[in-house]
This record gives sequence, structure tokens and C-alpha cells, in this order.
Amino acid sequence: MPVAAATDAAPAPADGVVRSEVFQFAPGDQLKDTGVLVVTGGRFDRTEAFEVVRTADGGRRVTSVIIGAGDSYRVHARWDYAADASAVLASGRGQYGGNPVGIEISAAAGVATITLTDEDIETVHTAACGADCLLDMAPSALPMFTMTRRYDEARGGPQVFRWVARSLITDQVLLDGSAEIRLLGDFEFVQDGRRSLVKQFVFIETIKNEASGEYFKVAFNLYVSADHRPLAFATASSTLGERAGYKGITSALPKQIPQLRPVAP
Repeated sequence: MPVAAATDAAPAPADGVVRSEVFQFAPGDQLKDTGVLVVTGGRFDRTEAFEVVRTADGGRRVTSVIIGAGDSYRVHARWDYAADASAVLASGRGQYGGNPVGIEISAAAGVATITLTDEDIETVHTAACGADCLLDMAPSALPMFTMTRRYDEARGGPQVFRWVARSLITDQVLLDGSAEIRLLGDFEFVQDGRRSLVKQFVFIETIKNEASGEYFKVAFNLYVSADHRPLAFATASSTLGERAGYKGITSALPKQIPQLRPVAP
């Protein structure tokens, strides 16, 4: 997996943030955001420490270390975006059943190439992946927030992005997914005398089960700052994630999730 060249100028990680093993700072990189997302909801409990870097060529790089409850797993991930916010590469070090695996998803010329390396064995899938395509590696929550950056507020209304993914903790691949997103509104979150402008979005994800061929839908709310820093997400069930320092945001700004209709066969 490609890793940027190291530099002595790398800033120290913020408190509570473990730096991803699949990333090293390169000359010209600037750390723009860092934090910890705390996710609760049964088997989905985890923490995700993340950093957002502006690269010398104007692109963005997002990295994370995801740790399951009770240290049940610990995986490292990285996403690279071009200056126009299009997805270029996702790479990670995961584990399937305790066995280490490497994952790389590259997007070029309208095609995503998904490569899993398990010891000396490579498994490759390809999928259509045009300009509206985003790359995901479950169980990370961070790629969802990229959609809010890509959302055209001037145009408004529902906007759809294609979704290609591979899991870092289970042997699952998504070759035909999509997400419809729209802005619910701008709100204010007040905590400890601090006022924060929050943009709240809803997105409805359509996912294909590659084993059965069936499609199903899930819906989330996303909460981001005025400059699109990730703050929180909430599902229709009990699973939610809140950034450290923003606990209670999903209660103060209640989720607005539409009732989902079954996917037609």
C-alpha cells in the first residue's frame, strides 16, 4: 500500500488521537482537523480517531484508527481525494477473524479496483466508479461526511452519489451502492457557552448484498460544522456517533430520518 514519505516536520498527534499506520506526513502537508468519534450502539461500539490533512497539491487526505469495544479489533485506514474532492484512493490494514489483511481501492478512468491481500493471496474486484463515486471501508464513519462536501447547496434537493466499498473487519465487498443526500437545514448547537453552527443532512443508502443479489436501504443523519468538519451521525436505531467535545449534539438537534420504503425487486 502506498505511504507518503516521512518528514521531521510532522506535528504531534492531538490528545487521544492515535496516528494511522498507513500514513506519514510529507513535505507541504498541513494538518487541518483532528478528533475522536465515539460510536455507540450494541455490536457497533467503537472509537475512531481521525486526522484530516491538506496535501501540497491541494488534495485532502483523511486517516483514521478504528478500535472496537473491548479492543476487539484495531484497524487503520486512509482516503485520498483530489483537489476537486473526487475520490482517488482508499487503503487500509484490517483483520478478518484476527488474521491481518491489506485493502486498497483505487479509482481511475471510471473504474474502481478493489484489492484484498491476505498473506500472499490477492482477491480483486472491479466496479463502475465515475466522477460521483465515493470509496468506503467499513466500519469507518468518515467517508459518509465527504458527501456533505460534495453536496451542491446552490442546487439543493436530493443528490445521489455512487458507493463502492470493502470492509476492514469482515470479508464483505460492495460493488453496487448509492446514497441519496439532502440538506435538512442549518442549526445552532450550544454547549458550555460555546455556540456552533451545524449543518444537518439526511442520506439514504441503497446497498446490494453481493451474496444474495438483494438490495436494502439504511438511513442516517449527518451533522457537520459550517466548514464541514465531522461532528456526529445518527441512525434510525440506537447507533450514533458523536465527536469528543460535542456529546449530546444528536439529542439537542433531534434526528430527522424518513421512513424507508422496501427496495423493489
